[in-house]
Amino acid sequence: VVQPTKKGQQRGMVDEKRVGTFTLHDKSGIMSGNLLQGLLLYHNVLQASEEQQLLDFVNDQVGRGKRRELAGTTFVPAHRSSKRAAQLQYGLAYNYAEQTVGGTQVEAMPEVLLQLANKLVTEGIIQPSQRPNTAVVSCYEEGECLPPHVDSKDFTRPICTLSLLSSADMCFGDKAGRIDVNPAGGMDGFPVTLPRRSVVVLQDGVCSNDVQHGVGPVKGRWISVTLRKH
Repeated sequence: VVQPTKKGQQRGMVDEKRVGTFTLHDKSGIMSGNLLQGLLLYHNVLQASEEQQLLDFVNDQVGRGKRRELAGTTFVPAHRSSKRAAQLQYGLAYNYAEQTVGGTQVEAMPEVLLQLANKLVTEGIIQPSQRPNTAVVSCYEEGECLPPHVDSKDFTRPICTLSLLSSADMCFGDKAGRIDVNPAGGMDGFPVTLPRRSVVVLQDGVCSNDVQHGVGPVKGRWISVTLRKH
């Protein structure tokens, strides 16, 4: 279901910006209700110039990361065997292998990402009290993926992810909230296409706390910026 964003219209957003909502029922019958209650997809959140500013920033940071000019584990190289994309972490480190936060040093939130967090507030996508203070930028190359997971409860909800450079499908678990992964890395679940310059928001509830989400092997370069509050 796609409808105009009333809050956005009051704040002078362009007509093309709309919010999508979704309905998904558990195929196994174990979980009741809408598994995607609270999942919102905002289209055309950025202008082309704003996207380019972020892309320039990411390219610069990846280059600095490869030269080991960034603090601690700010830059995490791609992991070939697991097909995990290279990442940039700001504000707080997160260890995906151990699913723990902190423990290593990372760079503070840069101004360009603080501006993005503020934009989510001024556009009415999140409330001022929900303003993120951490970010993970994932730089996907063709064939790389994001394994199924539920975000750590160490981060408050909502969780916001911005898509840059291209679109990608985010998969949600439709069998007791779980995603099946085939040997090739493909994911069996409910796909939601995240268009370029869109922001997907996982509000507090079943969708963000009990249903897995992931991204199967991407078809080309894609950059995601996930903003969370710790």
